[in-house]
Amino acid sequence: MQGEIDKLIRSYYYTCAKHQEKLCDEVLNHLQEEIQKLIVSVDKSTAKSNQLVKRVEVVNEKLSKVKKWWDLIWYAAPALVAVDVIIKVVQLVVK
Repeated sequence: MQGEIDKLIRSYYYTCAKHQEKLCDEVLNHLQEEIQKLIVSVDKSTAKSNQLVKRVEVVNEKLSKVKKWWDLIWYAAPALVAVDVIIKVVQLVVK
């Protein structure tokens, strides 16, 4: 009787171990597939981000360059006019 119980317990143990191994393999395969999908998604997002960064760098470079003195005067003129008006108003108030 004890020998048959031992055989049943061993048989049950090995059956459970095989099912557990199969289940673990299935879960591992599923997780690897999902991880690959996420990696592809991150790579696509990174590529898009890099393209946008390059565009922003080009636009920033174009906007920040002053190629001629005329450009400098063109951008500085409104500020200089505002400063001139403020100085004139202060002079009128002080008098």
